Amino acid sequence: MELSKIFFDLALVIATVVLAWATFKLAQYTRVLAKLTERLVNIETERDARERQERRRKDLATGLQAAERLQAIQPERFTQRLSNLETIPNRGQI
Repeated sequence: MELSKIFFDLALVIATVVLAWATFKLAQYTRVLAKLTERLVNIETERDARERQERRRKDLATGLQAAERLQAIQPERFTQRLSNLETIPNRGQI
C-alpha cells in the first residue's frame, strides 16, 4: 500500500512539473503573440497613413492640373475656340 502511494505522489509531482512547464511556455507564446499583434497594428496604421497621404497627393495633383489648365485659358481666344467645333473636347458625344 505504501509503495502505491509513493508512485501516485511521484506521478502527481511529475504531472505538476509538466503542467508548470506548459504554463510557462504558454505565457511566453502569449507575450510573443502580443508583441506580434502590436507590430501588426503599427504596420496597418502606417499603411493607412501612407494611403491617406497618397490620396491627398492625387487630389493635389488633380487640383494642380486643373489650375494649370485654367491658367492656360486665354479669355480672348475662348469664344473663338468655342465657335470652332474641332477644338471642342468630346464633341463626338454631343
